[in-house]
Order: sequence, then C-alpha cells, then structure tokens
Amino acid sequence: MYDPATGGKKKKASAGRIAAIVLGSLLGLLLVAYLAGAAVFSYWFYPGTTIGTIDASLKTPDQVSAAIDSSLSSYKVRVKGDGFSYEADSSEAGLKIDADAVVKSMHERLNPFAWPVSVFKRNHDLSDLLVASYNSTDLGQSVKSAVDAFNETATAPTNAQVVYDTGKKSFVIEPEKTGTRLDADAVMEAVGKAVVSMQDAVSIGEAQLEQPTVRSDDPRVTEALEEASTMSSASLRLTTEGKELLRIDSQSISKSVSISDDYEVAFNEDDLNQSIDEVLAAYNTVGSERRYTRPDGKEVTVSGGVYGWRVDTEDLYEQIVEGVKEGAQKDIEISFASKGSQASVNGGPDWGSRYVDVDLSEQHARFYDGGSIIWEADIVSGKPDGKYDTPPGVWWVNAKQSPSTLEGYEGKKKIYTTKVQYWMPFEGNAIGFHDAPWQAEFGGTRYKDGFGSHGCINLAPSKAAELYGIIQSGDCVVVHY
Repeated sequence: MYDPATGGKKKKASAGRIAAIVLGSLLGLLLVAYLAGAAVFSYWFYPGTTIGTIDASLKTPDQVSAAIDSSLSSYKVRVKGDGFSYEADSSEAGLKIDADAVVKSMHERLNPFAWPVSVFKRNHDLSDLLVASYNSTDLGQSVKSAVDAFNETATAPTNAQVVYDTGKKSFVIEPEKTGTRLDADAVMEAVGKAVVSMQDAVSIGEAQLEQPTVRSDDPRVTEALEEASTMSSASLRLTTEGKELLRIDSQSISKSVSISDDYEVAFNEDDLNQSIDEVLAAYNTVGSERRYTRPDGKEVTVSGGVYGWRVDTEDLYEQIVEGVKEGAQKDIEISFASKGSQASVNGGPDWGSRYVDVDLSEQHARFYDGGSIIWEADIVSGKPDGKYDTPPGVWWVNAKQSPSTLEGYEGKKKIYTTKVQYWMPFEGNAIGFHDAPWQAEFGGTRYKDGFGSHGCINLAPSKAAELYGIIQSGDCVVVHY
C-alpha cells in the first residue's frame, strides 16, 4: 500500500538493495573462501591422504617427496606363508624411485577445486601411483635362491596318473596333487608387484605353489585310462583238452600293464609270461630235472633228453598278448610241441608207468610196465671218456629196424660200419639199443675197462631180440647214473 507521508515505494527499493548487498557479500566471502581453499589444496595434500605406509595428510609435495625418499632408504619387503620366509631391503632389491615425479603425478590427481567435497572424504589412497623400479636380475636371483633352499625339503607336485585300484579291480585316474614346493617365478612376480609399490609385506599362498603340469581331464590321461582299462577287462582261460590250467584275469594283467611318464600304455608280456611259466612248469619238462623212486626203492634224479612236455610258448604268448590288447574274454587251448604221458608234479616223472630204466652205474636195464618188470638185461654202455659217454636224460624210442647197418662218424670221416640185427634208437639215429655179439660179457665194469661202446646200449643178441619184440616207438627211455 502506498503511504504518502512516508513515501512507501522508496522503502521497498532500499530493502531490496540491502538484501542484494548482503547476499553479494556472502557470495563474495564464499568465493574468497573457496578460492583460498583451492589455493591451499593446490599446494597441500588433502587430509586422509595415504601413499603406501606414508601419511601425506596436509603435507606439501616437498614434504611428501622427502618422506618417500626416507621410506625408500629404510624399505624392507617381508615375504611369508606356507612355511616360507624371505626378506629383502631396498639395496638388495636395487630399488629406485623418482620421488618428485611421483609426487607431482599424485598431486595432479587431487583436484583442488573439489576441495569442499574432497576435504571431508576419509581416505585418499594414492598408493597405486607410487611406482618404483628395481633390479629384476639381482632380486630375482635372491628370491630364486631362497625358494630353491625351501624346496629342498618341500613336497613336489604330482601329475594325474592312471593306477590300478585293487579294491575296484580296475584302472582309475589318481588326481593331481599340488604339494608344498614353491614356484620361484610366481613368488618373484608377487614380490615384484610389492616392491614397485613399496608394500612391505607379501603373503604366499596357493597361487605361488608349483602346479602339476598334467591334470585329470588331460586327453593323454583319459586315453591312457581307456587303453589300460581295455587290457584289464580281458579274461583268458588257458586250457589243455578243456581242463583249465590258468586263468588270466584283471589283477594278473594289471601287473604287466605299465603307463610311462608320457602316458604311453605298454603291456609287458615278460612279467606275465614268468607267472605263466611257473604254472606251466609241469607241462614244460623237456630237459628239466626230474626225480623219482624206482620200484626197487632207488631214488633217481635225471635231467636232459628230449622226452616230455614242451609248450609251444611262442604261439601261446602271441595269443595271450592279442587277447589282452583286445580285452577279449575267451579260452585259449595250449598247443604242445611235444607231450609226456602225465603232468610232472613237483618235479616228478612225466612218463607214466611204462618206461625203460637204464642205470649206467649198475650197467643194467629194466623195462617197467604198470610197476612190474617185463624185461631186464645187463648192458655195456658208452666209454666214459667224455667223447663216447652214453648221454643221460629222458628220451623217446623213435624207430625200430631189423636188420640195420650202423655207421659212425667223426666230422665227415666215417670211423665204423657195423651190421646189427636189432636197432632201437632213442637219441636221434645215433644212440640206441642194439645187439652186440662181439661182447664176451655184459654188465660189471666192462664199459670202462676198454670194452665200452661209442655211446649205444649193447645187449646180448637174445636180450636184444626180446626187447625188440615188446618195445614200441614212443616208449620212454630214462638213462641215469
């Protein structure tokens, strides 16, 4: 409302000017304060500013630079964890830093014109800008030496392996294991990161351990498992005339399966063949030592000769290896190159109850059949001079001939020709039974008194005729002392 007495319009205008002046003054003060603050924090660091372990609050760049230099001279990095401990100071690390340049970059990050907000922040961490340099060669060698010393008693990592689980009766993957050995490069990497930012502590953990190089899901491991599992799945029965002699199963096969460090799977048939040979010993008797008690009570040990069981091992082993590698489940009938009359039990006879026993020490021969003597005679055997000895051993009668002409040779030179009426060879066609009418007597010590033969068993003509009438090709002849 207008007041003529006081001039109301003038009062209103005056009040507005006062308000404007007050507001302008306040703004001016705020601007001065703001600019003053900006000026201050263009030179000082904000409260709550940290640089690594250095408190830079309200410090000037020169003060912070001096603090960094001081910190550099007293700097040490301590590395600990998993039983490992290592320490290096700035000189050992060859630590260097351009403090002025670092401080400048730090201060440039702090916007002084944002001080009204920044001054109330609790923390201004500029540690990431604290970047030092170090001698990587010297520090690396120092770290490596410490790690190598630690690793001498640490446990190395192990790669995933394919092993045989006896409980599961199958091959399985044994997972990789880390161990406790440290990786020097990984430790150095952690130390290097700490040193460049002048951190004083490094914790060693899983990331710094030596790691396995082959893990469970590696194709080499899974392929080796598949191949070994195929082999161990085989089940082979070794039989003779349908009778099982040996069963080759997963457990026995697993002992012969090996997996190399390169995960190459191999089947070592020699290991398995040894166990097969032990089982087949009773069926691999040719030339082996055999012991028996003659019906008259004499205990005899004899070896050598060609009579007995002989497994065709080459053919057998080929079938076994093929069956194992295919994971086959089948019977393998054992083939024999020669057969005896019975299995040799505990090194006993394998020739049954029908055989001719030639006792060189007694100079007497006996033909047994079913435990009874069906023929016997005194003999004259070969001269015991190392040249014409009658060979001990277990033999076959391989022929019968009547009459026959015997010829003897030394090399290519014929040394004798003798006609006989009865010829029953058992060692090739060189040694055998025959009539010897030129011998005046038989038995005793004539064989070593100058009347011994060239190796054959000399018989009286009548005894030779009797033997010729009952002996058969294939009959066993046991020659012994």
